[in-house]
Formats: sequence, C-alpha cells, structure tokens
Amino acid sequence: MGWKSFWRSVQKKLMKPPSIPGKPPPDFQSISGIGSIWRGQALLRGELYFDGAFFPLIRPEQFGKLPSHYKNLPHIVREYFQSFQWLADLRAEGSPSARLLGRAYMVAWGWRPPQDSMDDDPVLIGCRLLCWVIHYEYFIGTAPKAASSSVLSRLGQEGRLLSSLLPGDDFGSRNLVSCAGLLAAYLVFPTQDGFLSRYERFSSEALESALLPGGTVVERNPMAQLNFVYLLYRLWEIHLLIGIDFPLQFKTALSRSVTSLAAQVHGDGALAIFNGAAEGNPDFVQALLRSLNIPVTFPATSFHDAFVRLACGKGLVLIDAGRPVEDLPHNKTHAGILSFEFSYGKTRIFSNMGAGFLPERQKAWRQGPSHNLLIPNEKSCLIFKDEEDFIYAPRYIQRHTYTQDDGELIVLSHDFYRVSLGGTWERQIFLSNNGEVLKGEEFWYGRQMPEMVMRFHLHPDVTAVWEEDEIIIRSAGMAWRFSCEGGVLCLDDDLYLGKVVPKETKQIVIHRTKHHQIEQYAFGTEDWIAGHKKSEQVFRWYLERVPA
Repeated sequence: MGWKSFWRSVQKKLMKPPSIPGKPPPDFQSISGIGSIWRGQALLRGELYFDGAFFPLIRPEQFGKLPSHYKNLPHIVREYFQSFQWLADLRAEGSPSARLLGRAYMVAWGWRPPQDSMDDDPVLIGCRLLCWVIHYEYFIGTAPKAASSSVLSRLGQEGRLLSSLLPGDDFGSRNLVSCAGLLAAYLVFPTQDGFLSRYERFSSEALESALLPGGTVVERNPMAQLNFVYLLYRLWEIHLLIGIDFPLQFKTALSRSVTSLAAQVHGDGALAIFNGAAEGNPDFVQALLRSLNIPVTFPATSFHDAFVRLACGKGLVLIDAGRPVEDLPHNKTHAGILSFEFSYGKTRIFSNMGAGFLPERQKAWRQGPSHNLLIPNEKSCLIFKDEEDFIYAPRYIQRHTYTQDDGELIVLSHDFYRVSLGGTWERQIFLSNNGEVLKGEEFWYGRQMPEMVMRFHLHPDVTAVWEEDEIIIRSAGMAWRFSCEGGVLCLDDDLYLGKVVPKETKQIVIHRTKHHQIEQYAFGTEDWIAGHKKSEQVFRWYLERVPA
C-alpha cells in the first residue's frame, strides 16, 4: 500500500468524527479534530483565539527568530499554540488559504520547531502527534514530497522523544493523551514496535490514575470528563485500525466514564460548570453519548463520585460535593465545594461562573464567591498558595438524602471552617416532585456567628428584575419568584465565563442581617439536627415557578 492510500484509509476510519446533525459545532475545542469556522478565520487574520481573547499569532517564517510579542504571551497560550489543536479550526474554515496555512505551520515545525519548544512535556507532544495524524491527509496529502518528508521525519523524531519521556509527571486525565500520541505515532510507523510496547506499558497506569472509582475524572471538571470520554472513543478506533483488541480495562472505564458524563449534563444537553469547566456544545455532547450507545438511567437522587444529582419532573439540581485530589495543580481545583446548579427543562437558572484557562482568570474565579455558595467572613473553602497547589481543604464532607412525600431533600456539610472560624456549615436543598419548587436552608454550627454572604449566579440566558421584596427571573416564557428569610436581597452585575465568549449577567446576593436559634425546620429534618451542637439558621431561600 502506498503512502497516499495508507493515509486515505486512516482518514476514512480515524479522521471522521461521530455523525453530528447540521454544521460543525462552534464551541467545542479539544483534541477531537472538530473545529470552529470563525476561529479559523481569526487564524487567517494572524490572530489566535484562546479563552475569550485574541493573541497575535507567530508566522511560520518566524520560527527561526521569535518576535518579542510571542515571547510575552502567557505560557498556557504558547502551550496551546504548540499543541496544534487549532488545526481543527483551519480545517473547519475549509478554504485553500486555510489549508495552505496549516500546511505551512506543519512543514515549518518539521524543518525547525520554535526555539522555545516545550520538548519536555509529554502531554503536549502527545497532543501534537495526535492532531498531526488526524489532520495529516487534509493538510499534507497534496504537499510536495520534500514537505511531507519533513513532517513525517519530525513525527518520527517526536514519537521517539515522547517514548523516552514516558511516564510523565502530569497527574490527571490529560496524562492519557501522551500515551494516545505514542499510539498515533505507531499508526504511522508500524515497524516501530517500541512505540506500541511503551504505550501498552504506561497507558493502563495513566488510565487508572485519571479516574475516581465511579468513573469521574480526578479534576472533577465536566469538560475534562467530556474530553476524556472522547479520547477513549478515539483510542478504541485506533485499536481497531491497527488490529489490536481494546483492553477490557479500557472498555469498563469508558462505560463508567460515560455514565458520569451523562450525570454532569443539564437539560439543555450541555455541561455543568464545576471546577473551571465550560458548557461545551450540546449537539456534540449528545451526539457523542448517542454514538457510544451505552444505556444510562438515573434515580431521583444519585451520587457519582464527587457529584450529586437530584432530578424531579423537569427540575435538575447538580451539586459538587466531593473533596479535591491533593496532587492536582491549583488551576484545576476550585473552592466550589457544596456549590450547586439548577435547571428546568432546557432552561438554566442558577449556574457557577466558570473560570477559563488564563492565569489571572483562574486565580480570581477559582475562589468561593464565583460559585453558588455561602461565604463566611469572605473565606473560601480552600486555602491556596500563590501559584501553588492548595494547602488546606475540608477533611470530611457529609451527604445524606431523604425521599419525602413531596420531593427530594439532600443535607450536606463540610468541616473546613472548624479551625479558622470555629464552626461547621450545613446546607439543605429540597426539590419538589414536579421540579418547580427549589428551597434551601443554610445553617451554622458553632459558638459564634461570623458575617455571611450568600450568592446565586444567574445564567446569562435568564433575566432578573426587582418586584417589591422579591426577584422575578424570566426565561423561555417562564417566570420564577426568588425570595429569602434572614437576609437582605441584592441584585448585582456578574460575568459568566461558561461560554466561548464571556457574557454579562446578574447575581443574587443575600447579606445576613440577623440570626436566631432554630425553632422550626422547613423540610422536616429535626431528626438530623437532633443530638448535634447548637445551630443557628443563617438563611432560608425559595425559588418557585410562577403559574402562567
């Protein structure tokens, strides 16, 4: 078989993404090979779009002598450029100019990578190799022999470099990307048995370290979960292409990961916003779940490692109720423990703010106030070092569920504030059977009551206005009434980073004005409180759908 015939066979089986109705999704960006037309147009203008901002793009002819503006780019932007994930955007743009530009970058890298090449990061190298293999036929298939030879030569060199770097130091779901890149290199160079043997040696360990027992990625990030499921899907295809059985361990992990992914999806088909995730594209998420054809069903209340899912009628509450993994870097861990999101049907109402990838955004939006949480004394539920891992997190997180005649109740608490503030925060959330009433109570167990602020971040698809002493939330022809006891309501400006482009929105803020010892419970949980320390109620809040 000649090279062109070989690459056409690869293109037929590997480069074709799952069938997705309509045009390519505009928001999804990962190693999948599915790109964005407008991002491709930005690349043709010499701009790289990343995390809601445009950055000047280094040209292929500048690889030998890097311009100053490139050296001043944030490290993560340069890392994204060198991953070649943006080849998918040029391919989606589809013009001859886009094809030639992508070819020019691949050939220039083949001849001489930039002087700041991050050649010691196996995840980055693996991602680049995987992207090159996926897009080789499109960009290089009609290139002159000298150009294609330089790309193939570089692909082999980086495959050998990657083989020597495994196992990498990266902890998390991305570590499997390096192994996938090595398997992609073996697909191109099937005589290099070392590529396959090193992949088989380290991929099992990378898979095991990436997942919690229930199939959730250790980052507890729904976008990372989506990328991981799709990576396993692609690995399965590569195994079929080279004629090697997909290991049972990987098939089992894929099944568990799909179940966890489905549990992190709202009624609109897009992802929940926890630990820096973005919504993603709902068409792609649903198409991926359909293509894998793994049956997934959930009871009214279910636990999925770090996440709790309450579903009644069209109402859905998703809660991050897990302790972070210590070995993760700081930018993958957010102080959103016990934060929640709420959607009704395809309408999102309460959503966390998201974070993005740029360091300044990560540092600000990983803190507690960017989540739907109670914040005592302006303290987040994690302590971070500057530019380092977190150094203190809750040791114990308790979760108890109760099925009542009129709905589902969950009681949550953690002990983070026991040392710093001498107390424990408890949250109770109730969802009615029809999903149209969401109620909550916030309690504090301790000798003294600190200052408290409660935040509810609204999704940008809804609007909110004052009406007497309540806030009316409207979206999709529906109206919802929000009210509270024990505090003063405020409606403040907010910024939502869960979409590709940041969106202005609103947030509901409750400032505590009084507190009192509990005398009556809204949800019938006296048995849970009995026998515990003296508690004080901070807030009681209500969200109820207004009849049309």
